[in-house]
Amino acid sequence: MSSLFLGSIDEGHRSYEIHAFTKDMPFRNYTSSQIADIDLYEELVEKRFMVLELGKPIYCTAINPDLENRKEENPHDAREGTVHIAAIDPEIGIVAGLSIAVEINGKDDGREIGLPLENKWRHNGFPEGQDLTEFKKSFLRKNYSKDSNIQPWEMAELYRHFKLPVRK
Repeated sequence: MSSLFLGSIDEGHRSYEIHAFTKDMPFRNYTSSQIADIDLYEELVEKRFMVLELGKPIYCTAINPDLENRKEENPHDAREGTVHIAAIDPEIGIVAGLSIAVEINGKDDGREIGLPLENKWRHNGFPEGQDLTEFKKSFLRKNYSKDSNIQPWEMAELYRHFKLPVRK
């Protein structure tokens, strides 16, 4: 299984490849890259830890680094419906990352989970938060006059976005 190559970005004197990947599930049925997902995933959680070590922020609540294993992993990272996007410098690897939890109408012990995942997902180590079920039912009607509830893959929660300081 490989990552999905999304393209390249040139930033002055540096060029970065942008890849989408999951922890260990197929992201797409096709790929144009040979970078293994599990390798990118492991590097992502190690780079998150490195960002914290450098005293830089990771933009997300409930950061909980694993000091012994030197990584910062979130319980949402491996779930079906979570996609990671990384900017990769060919010389130093991942320099920036973003994790995206997509609404897939998943259930936890028969209950719809929804987003943000902390709201109802009980297997994440966080206390249960606000229930957004009514928000999801009315958002499209109130904002776009569309007579529909939010369907699977129409809502996403961005979490754990970071950027390493890169030498020029």
